[in-house]
Amino acid sequence: MEVNKQHHELCSLIRREILYPWRRLTIGVDGRDGVGKSVLSRYLAWNLDLPTIETDMFIISDDQPPSYRYEDLGRLIESRHTLDRPVIVEGVFLLHMLAKLNVKCDFLVYVENEEQISSNYLEERLKEYDNDYDPKGAANYILEWCVDR
Repeated sequence: MEVNKQHHELCSLIRREILYPWRRLTIGVDGRDGVGKSVLSRYLAWNLDLPTIETDMFIISDDQPPSYRYEDLGRLIESRHTLDRPVIVEGVFLLHMLAKLNVKCDFLVYVENEEQISSNYLEERLKEYDNDYDPKGAANYILEWCVDR
C-alpha cells in the first residue's frame, strides 16, 4: 500500500489540532481486519515520533473469536499515560478493548479499504461491534485507502 495525500493530511491534522502540548492522549486506529490499520499506525508513529501499540500482539492464540491479554495491553498504555505522553493504539474492535480498559480514545481514525481482505469468521462479531460502538460514526477522521490514489 502506498502513502497518499490523505496520510499527509492526517499527520498534519493531528500535529495541528491535538498533539501539542504533549500530554496523556490516546490516538486510536480502528477498522476491519486487513484494511491497513497497522501500516497506517506505523506511518503515524514514524511521522509523529510516537510509539504505536498493535493489539494483534496481545491476542490469545487459539481463542475463537479472538480474545486479548487485556491486563498486559492496559499496562502498556498506562505506562505511556503515566509519563503524560501520547500513544497510538490500533486494532480490530479497538473501542471495545479501550472501554474494557477504561481508556478514553481522544482521537479516532477509522480505516477503510476498497480491497479489504477481511476474514469471514469475524463477520458476525464485527456486525455486533459496529452496532454497539459505531467506530466509523465515532471517528474524527476516516481514511479511505484506495490502491489507485
